[in-house]
Amino acid sequence: MKKSINRNIFWADVLAAQLKKCGLKHICFSPGSRSTPLIFAFSREKYFKTHLILDERSSAFFALGLAKKLNQPTAVVTTSGTAAAELYPAIVEAYKSRIPLLIFTADRPARLRYSGANQTINQINIFANHIRKFYDLGLPGTSINKIRRLKNITREGFLIADNLDRGPVHFNCPFEKPFEPDAYTDKIDAADYKLLLNENIKVNQRNTNPIKNVKLWKAVKSSIKNSSKGIIFCGSDFYSDEFSKLCIQLSQKYNLPIIADGASNLRFKKHSQKRMVVNAANFLRTKEIRKKLDAGFIIQFGGAPTSKSLLDFFEETSADIFLVNKYGDIHDPSLSAAGLFKSDYESFCKKLLSEFKSSTVTNIDNNYSEQLLKIDKKVEEIKSAFLNSAAFPFEGKIINAAAQTLTSKFNLMVSNSMPIRDLDFFVSGSRAKINLYCSRGASGIDGITSTAMGIAKAAKVPTVLVTGDLAFFHDLNGLSISKLLSIPLTIVLINNNGGGIFEMLPIAEHKNVFTKFFKTPHNLSFQKFVQGFEGVHHQIKSWNDFESGLLKAVQSKNLTVLEIKTNSTHSLIERKRFWKSVSQTTSSFFDGN
Repeated sequence: MKKSINRNIFWADVLAAQLKKCGLKHICFSPGSRSTPLIFAFSREKYFKTHLILDERSSAFFALGLAKKLNQPTAVVTTSGTAAAELYPAIVEAYKSRIPLLIFTADRPARLRYSGANQTINQINIFANHIRKFYDLGLPGTSINKIRRLKNITREGFLIADNLDRGPVHFNCPFEKPFEPDAYTDKIDAADYKLLLNENIKVNQRNTNPIKNVKLWKAVKSSIKNSSKGIIFCGSDFYSDEFSKLCIQLSQKYNLPIIADGASNLRFKKHSQKRMVVNAANFLRTKEIRKKLDAGFIIQFGGAPTSKSLLDFFEETSADIFLVNKYGDIHDPSLSAAGLFKSDYESFCKKLLSEFKSSTVTNIDNNYSEQLLKIDKKVEEIKSAFLNSAAFPFEGKIINAAAQTLTSKFNLMVSNSMPIRDLDFFVSGSRAKINLYCSRGASGIDGITSTAMGIAKAAKVPTVLVTGDLAFFHDLNGLSISKLLSIPLTIVLINNNGGGIFEMLPIAEHKNVFTKFFKTPHNLSFQKFVQGFEGVHHQIKSWNDFESGLLKAVQSKNLTVLEIKTNSTHSLIERKRFWKSVSQTTSSFFDGN
């Protein structure tokens, strides 16, 4: 018995069925004609959770947020032409941050490229520099071999995105008209139809990377055994609870202080904080102090440091720096690493903990470790007193106030530019259980609000975004997602009327070009934008106002923006006053005072 089908719809149904078997759950769409078969196949399968977002660029960043929060691949579907190009900023961040995205771009048939056909560009490997794998699926067919090839490619792409080479994978999907399910193009044997649609192709389980570099492993063992000064550095990443525990065990066994970057989530873990250094970005600001606190070796997990002071420390150090990364990614902007271990963090820690028979290595200099920890503790006291006395609206206190005000579990998304740096400088921890998220792959300010919306959609607890005015302006379209998908999100908007971060650069001394081309004051009324998207806007006037407004906002089911207008020049003066006090106190440790 023959069954009438539309080959585009059948092809898309097979694709959807295989992705369901792989475990894909969330799919983000933007409207378009050429992607009709994909939209039809995914939307009629009730297993999938579909999200309609009008703007492709926002859709991709929203998917990025979902994937961050869920730690699983999320799909993005677009029509052809410039719609596909709109995805690129989010793909770059996903590539650099190892976030699993499945990109499905509908396309015209190959014969129409360079013909002047409407909405047609060359989409073949369009994201080549920032994609883990590209597949051009070719025009749909109904042969058994073609269908099995489609299923194998789909399965392989999912595995690559999810684990084997984690990150974005691009499927280009050409379709020939007609697209609608009742516009029949073929007849296929009903038994073959059912077999091809339901044929099971298994998905392999995840695996871990064993340590294979014997020579480098001997080098790190030698450093632990023979060098008296060692440090563990944990850069930007979302670390597991298992790693956090293992890292503390490493620190205790080999007496290695842990420098926890602000962009890591370790500062908010509830394990022992006694071995944690959280103020290195503040007390390593002078070359003199960096030299006096130089290490013999550094084991680096995660990304490069957020702060310039730690980047300078890595660049100037004579230490052997050993990088650890599951996929072999290099996070070494100082170009000074001694080597890279291609290993997942947990396996590396377990193997290193199994080395050496004694519980500790006696050659490690306890004085060095204790000195770092004592300096950090003293700087913490200075910081606490400084923040307690800071006048409203000092920028550096805002994110710390947010972290300390909320006592229940919540998600905290922090924008790039000054917010993530102020977190590094001024937030040491929190009473609340905070899941920290940031976009430190390419460190751009694009798509921040849309990313936070994705995190909020996937979350079971409140989500707070701390962002600057330029990042907020860059992603105003992202506010529409809250209305479209009924997502509550609290946004703390730090508005210093332009690019305040540039005041920290030497160019700020050149006033004739600085204000117009770098500070770029915009004088925008964000209240009107927020209300246009049916959000609630509050202009914050004091610290008490901020605390009460934040507590109320996270209980709301609406989009709420708490705007704090600041003066970036005054905030920079206050930061420098704080750093001067820290520098004087740190120097006293070496002056015998």
